[in-house]
Amino acid sequence: MPIYVAYSSNHSNITIGNWFATAIDVAWLGRKVDIISNSWAGASPYTPLTDAINRAVLFGRDGKGCVVVFASGNYNSSTVDYPAKLSNVIAVGAVDRCGIRSGRIDIIPNSCDPWGPTDYPGSSYGADLNVVAPGTNVYTTDRQGSLGYNTASGTAGNVNVTSGAKLTLDAEGTTTINGNFEVTLGSELEIK
Repeated sequence: MPIYVAYSSNHSNITIGNWFATAIDVAWLGRKVDIISNSWAGASPYTPLTDAINRAVLFGRDGKGCVVVFASGNYNSSTVDYPAKLSNVIAVGAVDRCGIRSGRIDIIPNSCDPWGPTDYPGSSYGADLNVVAPGTNVYTTDRQGSLGYNTASGTAGNVNVTSGAKLTLDAEGTTTINGNFEVTLGSELEIK
């Protein structure tokens, strides 16, 4: 269920920091969701937002904790953007169809499916990145696209793929990520 936290003014999305915190609380407390998927990144650290994320992770799902997922950012940074860099969330980066980090051809020259020349530089990466998903020319619904569909590139569009899809890992056995869930190679996501 979407919770929109911005309004449009002159073709720009505008939001206020505490709107994000309120949306997180509404998702886990009011709407009782299991997974909170956030298709955005790049905010400055903001205590009310961090506190809301912590409440969702600790108290969501009747005390079992919600899985909270954020985009890693599209600034080609060697560190994942806030709030994806928080240790209790899942940070999602973008790869192209060849498994190479997504970005512009001038930034990531070996990409087989580069972002356009006016797009953001590239998917942020680093030690806090938990998982990657397709992030180049991903089909999405779009009220302005042909027949209601369009393609998009970046880490925001693939967060939803990660949140709603079956997760597999390259490692063998069961892996626990951030203490919130376990993934076994070739199996469905098991939320503790």
